[in-house]
Amino acid sequence: MLHIKYTTAHFVRLKELAKLGFSTREIAAKLSMSKSTAARLVKRFFGGEIEKNHGGRPPLLSLRQLSLLTRGLRQKLYTSATEASTYWLRAYNMQVPRQTLTRALKRAGLKHFVKRKKPLLTKRHKLRRLEFAKRYQYWTDYQWKNVIWSDECKVQRIGKGFGKRYWSRKPDFTIYVPTLQGGGHSVMIWGCMSWAGLGLMVYINGTLNSDRYCNLLEEALPGSLVKWKQKQAIPPRHRIIFQQDNARCHTSRITKEYFQEVGLNVLPWPAMSPDLNPIEHVWLQLKKVLDKEKHTLKTKDDLIAAINTFWEQFPKEVVQKLIRSMPRRLQAVRNARGGHIKY
Repeated sequence: MLHIKYTTAHFVRLKELAKLGFSTREIAAKLSMSKSTAARLVKRFFGGEIEKNHGGRPPLLSLRQLSLLTRGLRQKLYTSATEASTYWLRAYNMQVPRQTLTRALKRAGLKHFVKRKKPLLTKRHKLRRLEFAKRYQYWTDYQWKNVIWSDECKVQRIGKGFGKRYWSRKPDFTIYVPTLQGGGHSVMIWGCMSWAGLGLMVYINGTLNSDRYCNLLEEALPGSLVKWKQKQAIPPRHRIIFQQDNARCHTSRITKEYFQEVGLNVLPWPAMSPDLNPIEHVWLQLKKVLDKEKHTLKTKDDLIAAINTFWEQFPKEVVQKLIRSMPRRLQAVRNARGGHIKY
């Protein structure tokens, strides 16, 4: 007797077809299995036969059209119900309301997710990110302990609300809203962190040019070192490596001369790579806290007080966990060939 061994892919596809409403006969034909096998597997996964249509108004989309709809999502011909409605009108001359498509996608077992905002990466950006990942992927915790991570962040009393959404069976990090660099009450802050925890935080008023940035570092870095030294031993000055992004005031001639003058080593950083900087998670947590407290933040002073409280109470253990994620981040960049990663 011939026994056929079915793979996980067969079972996943069978579940998809069953959720789309295909009969056991149709499922068996598509997966090249007997009808009895298809029926047995459907019973195993769903506890019985696929529910039959018991009358009523027939759905606007047939099973074939529903299959076509989900295929278009997999091929990224569209990512949202609104985009799908426009595409179907143009490609098939079929006007399907967005609400109808939304219900159909839910029946097919899909979920909707918020599109993350990610910098727009060119081939050059991806190449630089990949080179960085290959160079530093095998650094140990001991080496990452020498790095001071820094960044600027704009925070607001009231956030910008929910982002654009897309439909998929699981989160897809290749779907995002591209952003270009530049580009209620709000404040701009600069902060840094190391293995010893968060350092000093500085509020920035107005435009941050090269001179003001150097003055900021002149005060904030020594103050942060003093703060960290009180908590635990810090690496010798010659082993410290400073991380920053590629903002114009960070990479100007004046700033480079300042780093040479004070003898501070700077980590070469690939452009458009906030997902590689672990301090970005601190900003994310800060914005989540402020969003929860937005109804109590009536004034700019209230906003600043909430930021100060968050900064003072942020656990050192969480900072260390973020820094330990660097090897995983770099491996993810290599897997994505320099593209976006989930962080």
